[in-house]
Parts: sequence; C-alpha cells; structure tokens
Amino acid sequence: LPPPGPPQPLALRLASCPVPLPFGGLAFGPEALGLAGVVEAVTAEGVRGWALDLSAPERPLTVELRRDGRVAARARADAPRPDLAALGVSGAVGGFFLEAALPPRPLGMAPERLDVVLAETGLALAGSPVIREGGAGLLGHFDALEEGVASGWARDTAAPHRPVRVQIACQGTVVAEGLADLPRPDVAEAGFGPARAGFRLPLPLSRALRERAEITAHPAAAQEITLPGSPRRERPNPLRAAFEAHLAAPPSGPLRARLSTRLARRLAAAGAPASQGLSLLMPLRDPRPDWLEEALGALSLQLLPAGMGFELLVLDDGSRDPVVAEVLARAAARLPLRHVRSESQRGLAATLAAGLGAARGRWVMVMEHDDALPWDGIAQLIAAAAESGADLVLADGLVFGADPARPEGLAFQYGAALETLLAAAVAGDLLTPLPFLIEAGLARRAARILAETGEGAEFPAWLAAARRLAARPVLLARPVYAHRRHHLGRRLTLGARAEEAVRQLAARLGPAAGGERRGPVRLALLPREGEPAAAEAAEGG
Repeated sequence: LPPPGPPQPLALRLASCPVPLPFGGLAFGPEALGLAGVVEAVTAEGVRGWALDLSAPERPLTVELRRDGRVAARARADAPRPDLAALGVSGAVGGFFLEAALPPRPLGMAPERLDVVLAETGLALAGSPVIREGGAGLLGHFDALEEGVASGWARDTAAPHRPVRVQIACQGTVVAEGLADLPRPDVAEAGFGPARAGFRLPLPLSRALRERAEITAHPAAAQEITLPGSPRRERPNPLRAAFEAHLAAPPSGPLRARLSTRLARRLAAAGAPASQGLSLLMPLRDPRPDWLEEALGALSLQLLPAGMGFELLVLDDGSRDPVVAEVLARAAARLPLRHVRSESQRGLAATLAAGLGAARGRWVMVMEHDDALPWDGIAQLIAAAAESGADLVLADGLVFGADPARPEGLAFQYGAALETLLAAAVAGDLLTPLPFLIEAGLARRAARILAETGEGAEFPAWLAAARRLAARPVLLARPVYAHRRHHLGRRLTLGARAEEAVRQLAARLGPAAGGERRGPVRLALLPREGEPAAAEAAEGG
C-alpha cells in the first residue's frame, strides 16, 4: 500500500535505467486503491499499526503477520484510532496489534523478514517488510568452556573501540562478568574489527555443575541477546585427568632404580650423558612455608637419570621470615640444595642473574616456590632435549588456584585446547610458558640482553628473549608442571595485557639479539594416555 498522504510519484525503470512517463509522470495514493495502512512499530511483543478501507471505514480489515513467508499472527484492525481524522475519515476504527514473540535476534543469526499484509488481498502495508537483523550491531561468539574458564569474543560495531562487557549465566543466573578486551588477532584478520575483543572468564562453579548445566554468554547491556555458541556444557578433559592420576602415582623401590638406569642409557645413546647436569633455580622472598614445603617435596620425588648431576639453587631475595630458613634446612637433608641468599631485596632480574652466575649444570630450569612437578617432570624435559638436540624445551602445564585440592580451579596453562598451545608456540607467542628447560649459555645471553635494554624486571620477558635467541626450540606437547596462580580470576581476565607486552618486547629484541630465529619449533610428542605412567618415563615420558 502507498503511505498515507498526498499521492506519490511513480518511477519506471527498465534494466535499472529510468524510463520517462507520459503526461509529466504518474502519481499514486491511498485513494486510488481505496485502502490505506501503516506498520508503526515492531516490539518484542508484536507489531502495531493501522489499516483502513477508505470506502467503508466502519468495516474493519483483517491483517496478517508473516515471518519468513509463514503466517505467525492474525488480527482485526478494529481498535479506535481518532488520530486518523487527518485522512478525512471520522470515527475510524483501524488500529491493530499483532501479538507475537519477537525477541532480539541472537548474534550471528540470519536476518528475519516480517511481512504485514491485508488478509483479504495480500497487499503489504506501508512500512512492510521489516528486516530484523541479528544483534543490533553486536557481534561475537562463545567459543569454549574448558577447565572452568569461559572464552570467546564480542564487539559492538557501533562503538568498535569500546570493549563489550560480557556476562556468563548458568541456568539463567549470572555467575561471571568481565570485559571483552583481550587479544584476538583472528577476529581482526576475519574482518570483524579490532584485535582486542576476546574474553576469558573463570567460573565459580563446581566441575560437576559445569558438566551438567547449560551455560550461556551474553552482552551485559543486552541480556536478552545470547552469543552464538550458547549454551555450552564443559566436557571432561582427558589430559587433565591423566595428569592428576600421574601426579599421585610415583614409582618406588626396584622399579624406580630400573627406570633411572634406563633413562641414563637413553641419554647416553643420544649423546647427552647424564653427568652434564641440571641446575634448578627457585627464586623466592618470604614464601608461604606450606607452599614451599610442597614444592620441595615434589622435587625430592623426582626420577633422575642414574649418575646425573643435579643441584637446587634456592635464590632468596632477602626473606625476613626465619621459618623459610628452617624449611630449607630440613629439605637440604634430602636434596642437593644451595641457599643463595641476598641480605636485601634486589628484584627478580638481579636474583635470576645471580642464580645463573652460580649455576654449574649444562641445563637450567626455573621453578617457582609455590608450584609442583610430577615425579618424572625433569626426566621428560631432559629426555626431550637430549633426543631432539634442542637448546630450549617448552612444555604445557596445569594451572590451579591457591588451594590445589580444589579441582574447580584447574585450567591448562594456555587456557585452551592443546591445538591452541601448539599454534602459540609455533608462532612464537609466549604467554607464560612454564615449564621449560634451557641451555645455561643461552639463558645467560638472554639475561645480558635484557640487562642492556633495561627490560629485565619480569621473568616472562627473560624467557621471551631466550625464545627469540634459541636456535633449536622444541615443544613438549604434554603438561609436566603444576602452576599455582594466586589470583585466578584477575589473571585470566586481565592478564592478557601483560602477555601482550611480553610479545611486543620479544619482537623488539629479535633484531637486537642477532636477527631472526634460526630454527623452527619442533615437537617432541610423548606416548599416548593409555600407556602406563612408569613406562612413559622409561621410554621417553
């Protein structure tokens, strides 16, 4: 139907070319058909408007709502509309409301077409059709729910540089909220706007609930809009389950001795005799004694190659708690421990530099005082380095909260699937890649470069520089470390800003360190989960 008001000029086109009409053109108005009607508003509850038979205004018309061609609602246009007197119709009753549930379209869904027509003739009212787009300018996706962390991306096309606040709901109740402002270069490469559009939100839910309940993601400002990919349930992670079982089952007695001997033979066959040694650095300052005792206890259970030179350098950055010295004295009875203590606090960079200067082994490894290694963690890293000829070995790790007994807090180091870990290592994007094993000479060169650039204050920056210098880096595609994260929620939600700074620093250090990387990342893959844990350690772990 034509819109109400004066007749509107008609235009004729032939193959997209305008064609002049005779007599100065033609005009078309409601009076020509004797019918008029307008779609005035589309709401979440339905469609409102009016329709009139101008020749018999007292006779109501019937209107239909068609959604993508299918009739969704029908109503009589018989509501009083005194405002229609402007059309010269007095006492008109032409208003209608087509009741239908029309919530906002979810992000990513195809547009929906709404047609409002006269049921008697099929003529569409003015303002019809209405095309309902998805998301009203919002784009995004709920990518994954893994290890208690909900991840994905979201952005507002109307304000592309303003982060979208995302909420995670479990059975309709909001359980987590945060900004979608983490790096997502894949989003930018796909043409969806700036690279900072990602979110990673830890959920305060038990593992059983995450695996049973439906969990959704939506913009906080438009809770009726659900991100595509919702709802999700967490799937049990077999790698984590295998790691936890492995941690709890160290070998003992004759079996342990045989495994140690076999591991030494493997290293000798690879041209890397165990006698070359390992220096494990543990920087600390006034740690929690119970966490420190857990870490030292895990080291005392390590399966090492027979005859391997091993030393633990505890780099004490001016601890004032006398209990620390007591814990270390007890541990020295069962570990080759050297307590390298500074009388005053010097910072992590100086502490690591002192430890590297005192290290005697060919290989260096750093372990934080509140973390833990499985009983074959060192053996796996040493075997991977010897058999691949690598000068730097990276591996995946497990992340948990302050209480390692709470499985709800567990998450993989990279907060994503193993494929994401592999891609990050190949691309050189180091987030916080613990654990690692590094040649002592390479470690010292990286420390010198950071000292010269003044960027040596952060441990990840030192490791990023080593990654750029490494000629033969290897990724061990297996979690061999348990990392305690004190502020799990804040770290996962906001930590990507610090991670991005490390990437930028590594990029700047590349040319200064002697050019591009000289070798590709190679993968040292381990036996599959079905094989016995002890056999894994003996045969390469």
